Amino acid sequence: MEHVYPLLNTFFILSLRFCFFHERISPRLLSSLTLVALMEFTFWLELAREVLRLRRTCSLTKFKTSFKFPPLLVDFLFRKLQRMYQLSRPKHLLWALYYLKTENVGEESIAIALGTNRTTLRAYVESTLNNLDSVLPEIDFDDRFNRWPHLRPSCLVDTTFVPIRTPYLRPYYYYNVKHERYGLLYQVACSVNYPIRLVNFSGPFKGSCSDVSIFRYSLLPLLRDREMVMCDKGYLAEPRCWTPPRGKFYTLSREDKGKSIEVTKIRQVNERVIERLKEWGVMKKKWRLPNFDFHELCARCVAKLTQLQLFTNPMK
Repeated sequence: MEHVYPLLNTFFILSLRFCFFHERISPRLLSSLTLVALMEFTFWLELAREVLRLRRTCSLTKFKTSFKFPPLLVDFLFRKLQRMYQLSRPKHLLWALYYLKTENVGEESIAIALGTNRTTLRAYVESTLNNLDSVLPEIDFDDRFNRWPHLRPSCLVDTTFVPIRTPYLRPYYYYNVKHERYGLLYQVACSVNYPIRLVNFSGPFKGSCSDVSIFRYSLLPLLRDREMVMCDKGYLAEPRCWTPPRGKFYTLSREDKGKSIEVTKIRQVNERVIERLKEWGVMKKKWRLPNFDFHELCARCVAKLTQLQLFTNPMK
């Protein structure tokens, strides 16, 4: 997976200085690259001002708040789209990122904010997300062994919950007892060793499913002999899952308390990855559309974009 993304920091000052001091590029080429980066930076800020219908130039903070990524990383995504789909327009990429990022509003409100109608917005967003899904690399479960040869544990596994509107047909299939709401579940698995990477993202599953049932359906057939994954207490029924000891913390023995603390310290990495997924509004707000296939497309794009973010902004 490491070779999939090129050096995204080429336009940033640190990498340019590194190349300069190692005599890999001339000072003239250095200034040219800096000028190109500045022009692209300005172009995306001006385009964001038109898309968001702002009176003044869009600031960098406003850009990242609205579209999650900085301008140069958005330019990288657009160039990958343009290389494969020549008809892609930069405005539609911003529409798609804004659609994924915005919280607690419906499609009609997003369309009004972007100065278009709901039908046009939905058509271009779905088309752009399909193209983005095909351009970005797939999340590979075999990446769990990159720089980590151990089988116990090989990765960290957990689920995340996305609330939905009450379904008309068989709503009890989607009712989650833990959250006391109707929703969908997605399974998230990440690597143990740094740099942290997503190694599996699967779903959606109906909200009534238990975490261990989802694991047995999706990941258990892919495990090697004697391999174990690290999870929380929701996976106690599965022997291939490494979980904290059963029982309340204050009732455990000193040895079991140490084991529980050790598992928790390791598992916090997966919780931080899920928090990065939750920074996208489509994974946090209530999904009000009856089309769950479209949410699966949105969630899959969010997972791949989060994987890209883990490359450009690694966890510490």
